[in-house]
Amino acid sequence: MGWDGDEGNLTSVNESETTTYADDGEGEGGCPTSELTFYEGPLGVSFAVPFWEAAATALVLSLIILVTIVGNILVILSVFTYRPLRIVQNFFIVSLAVADLTVALLVLPFNVAYSILGRWVFGIHVCKMWLTSDVMCCTASILNLCAIALDRYWAITDPINYARKRSLKRVLLMIGGVWILSGVISSPPLAGWNDWPEVFHSSTPCQLTSQQGYVIYSSLGSFYIPLLIMTIVYAEIFVATRRRLRERARASKLNAVKQNERRAARTLGIIMGVFVVCWLPFFLMYVILPFCSTCCPSDKLINFITWLGYINSALNPIIYTIFNLDFRRAFKKLLHIKSAT
Repeated sequence: MGWDGDEGNLTSVNESETTTYADDGEGEGGCPTSELTFYEGPLGVSFAVPFWEAAATALVLSLIILVTIVGNILVILSVFTYRPLRIVQNFFIVSLAVADLTVALLVLPFNVAYSILGRWVFGIHVCKMWLTSDVMCCTASILNLCAIALDRYWAITDPINYARKRSLKRVLLMIGGVWILSGVISSPPLAGWNDWPEVFHSSTPCQLTSQQGYVIYSSLGSFYIPLLIMTIVYAEIFVATRRRLRERARASKLNAVKQNERRAARTLGIIMGVFVVCWLPFFLMYVILPFCSTCCPSDKLINFITWLGYINSALNPIIYTIFNLDFRRAFKKLLHIKSAT
């Protein structure tokens, strides 16, 4: 989800010059309005940072985009081309991969350009659509994670009844609900629930609305409620799995049971740990800044926290497939990698 710093004055300098940031006093929200300095690069293009830093940043962020695209395309192709994976519950994985793929295709390229240029050059209408797509795609990714957690919970706690209920129609309805809810959460700013400027200037930031009511509404729907649900559900899954393994201990070797318990705990810990590490910093920043007039994080910190959330879209296909032997086999088949004998 995109965010940027406050609007400031613009200055362009050559690479060799020493840059100083002039404090023009208090800006909107109590933060000092700094003079924005730009560095001349090749072909007359100016950047918000020295050219070497812009090039390095573009390279790293482009690699993240590439990994996200390739990983999620492999997940989608695996489900549709590898027979053992063509089961209804894996459509949740496909929906998650589609959400993460749209993040990589529709959101991240604009953010790369914005990060290194230091200004929005695509106009007000593209800005609004970009921000809406950003919120919708990231929300869909998070809600798909929540749907996967619920599906696993029902499958483990009520396996017989849920096996009958888990039809293709039911799964598609849940997936449709995820995307509709994502649209409901992301679209209000387009209908006027925003504090966006009417006219964009060269120094006008393209950023998420800081309208306090919408911030609370969207953060609850996009993150905090799904986080609460996932925490409760995965805790219940762990307890149920642990109980089931202990019941089987009489017919199994104790060491094998303990090993399965450790594996289950590790898997659930990685899923929740990566999700929280990637997204919690952003949503804390997202909620705090509109209510804290003296909180003025640097643009670099804001960009880092924002991209930490985006990285979750690159990690999802790894996390949700690395523990599945069929997905590993499908990946090897698609990449023409022969398994060691």
